[in-house]
Amino acid sequence: MARGIGNKKNKTVSEADLQVLTFLRGDGRQKLAELYRSTGIPISTLFDKLGMFKKNNIIDKYTVLLDFEKIGFAIRANLVIRAAPDTSEKLGSFLRTHGNVNNLWKINHGYDYMVEVILRNMNEVEEFTEKIQKEYNVMSVQAFYIVRDMKREGFLSDPVTIEQMFKKTSGE
Repeated sequence: MARGIGNKKNKTVSEADLQVLTFLRGDGRQKLAELYRSTGIPISTLFDKLGMFKKNNIIDKYTVLLDFEKIGFAIRANLVIRAAPDTSEKLGSFLRTHGNVNNLWKINHGYDYMVEVILRNMNEVEEFTEKIQKEYNVMSVQAFYIVRDMKREGFLSDPVTIEQMFKKTSGE
């Protein structure tokens, strides 16, 4: 019987599924033949798994990771924002549609949002934060500047981690 990881909310994902997903996280453009060579899983099975991943929205999209600094966007910052209750939803809508917002999360502990912004310089950061403070009655903004990537998109990107996960779940 295939081992799997899951809980009541999520379907169990088999070790083979995680293996395929891990190799795709390393290179989403791999051909089925390359995946077969890496995993030993037959091409027809891989084809079926990829179809199932797409159908069940396990694979959200295929994307490219950019070095923003090399294309003129030197500042990456995570902003933690607390808005007035009457403007929080409007602020969320603004942030969702703003071109410089790379990632947006709803968070807890007295704050409303964590926002990753990508901007050209510090002046743009100041303009951005001043705009949201004035227009959306933002009560608090804390900026955390990304100085250097230490690890990026690492979860499920190394086949060794799958073995570690299954050891933890199987009690070995």
